[in-house]
Amino acid sequence: MEYDYFTYSLFTANTCIEEVMILPVLFIALIITTPTVLSCITLINSTQNFIKTACAMKMSIRLQKILKDKYGFTIIEIIAVLIIIGILSAIAVSRSVNYNAEVYTGADALKSHLRYAQTMAMNSNPTAPGVPVICGISCNGSRYWLFKGTNIADAIRLPEDDNFIDSDRRINLDMKKIKITSPFTIYFDNRGIPYSAFTDVTTKTPLTSVMEINIQPFNATSPSVAVKITPLTGYIP
Repeated sequence: MEYDYFTYSLFTANTCIEEVMILPVLFIALIITTPTVLSCITLINSTQNFIKTACAMKMSIRLQKILKDKYGFTIIEIIAVLIIIGILSAIAVSRSVNYNAEVYTGADALKSHLRYAQTMAMNSNPTAPGVPVICGISCNGSRYWLFKGTNIADAIRLPEDDNFIDSDRRINLDMKKIKITSPFTIYFDNRGIPYSAFTDVTTKTPLTSVMEINIQPFNATSPSVAVKITPLTGYIP
């Protein structure tokens, strides 16, 4: 029975021995180093253990190769994935930061346009004692525009921001990715004094407190930047 088992073991291990080229050398070395014929049993047992170990090692190598071929990742693949994740994260963060930047840029542009309207009114006829020339800015929440006179619907094209001006000469806030939370209209006379309403020299409402115009991202409520107009002087910080 022991002989049959040994023969079967040798036969079973054939495929392993064919691929593990060092097995014949080690097997011959094992026979040579056996001191006497009386050690045959020990030789057989050692050979069986050796063949079992060799087959186990070969199976382990094959399994590792299969796992590597089907499911493993190389260092280069892992680095490539990490780089892609980093790029996507940077794009997401930069997009969020850009919305913040657009709010502050939009606020600065509105300040410039308000000052432009004030300067335009003051330069029209600063010493005229009669009816002054009125200029101002009006906003409906999604667009704002420059006007001259008391008819706020008579829009005048603002300088700069050409990429955001509609065909009717109004600044399109949706294109700027921002919004103004409340509609407003501000008038300036030839001395730069701001008014919340102005029909004529006898029917007018000067600002009595600071006017705040809040600008936010078009799809969010934060950040929010307040553009302020100071009463009497029309100072815009």
